[in-house]
Amino acid sequence: IQMYLWSAVAGDALTVNSPANVAGSYPTSGANFGPGLPATPLTRPLIFVDDGSANPTLGCSGSTAGAYTNRIVMIDRGTCDFSEKVYNAQLSGADAVIICNNVAGGTFSMGAGINAGLVNIPSVMISQGDCATIRAELPGVSVTLQDPGSFELDGDFDNGIIAHEYGHGISIRMTGGPST
Repeated sequence: IQMYLWSAVAGDALTVNSPANVAGSYPTSGANFGPGLPATPLTRPLIFVDDGSANPTLGCSGSTAGAYTNRIVMIDRGTCDFSEKVYNAQLSGADAVIICNNVAGGTFSMGAGINAGLVNIPSVMISQGDCATIRAELPGVSVTLQDPGSFELDGDFDNGIIAHEYGHGISIRMTGGPST
């Protein structure tokens, strides 16, 4: 019987600061490319991408250089890979990217793509519902992205886990084996 430590996330990474009617914390998922979220708060105005293409909210085409300087950019999920979207926003001056899921439900960790090695700004994904709520208030939204940190949980402090593991010790699973 062995007891283990495991990591847990301390909270949500995205906080909407204003306007008041959408202010609060929102759950996110990270990316498997680029840097993680900063430990110090990254607070910026939020802007929705417009790359000038036929599908301007997908961020699959490059935008004007400097168009997103000192901004966090929201981009719809779809068509091109995640790292391409983030890289295009980066080239246009964005400090970070929030990808909006395009299907109902939660979020997932975004996979790396063709430009993964070139991305040097953080990115996260939020749910379709949360995106719609925040997007309805644009322009005029201020957000903060920050690594919520993590902490270690210890199964030794949960007597339900201890009792469960002890049950293995007194059952035939660990005393005599399954063939006896």
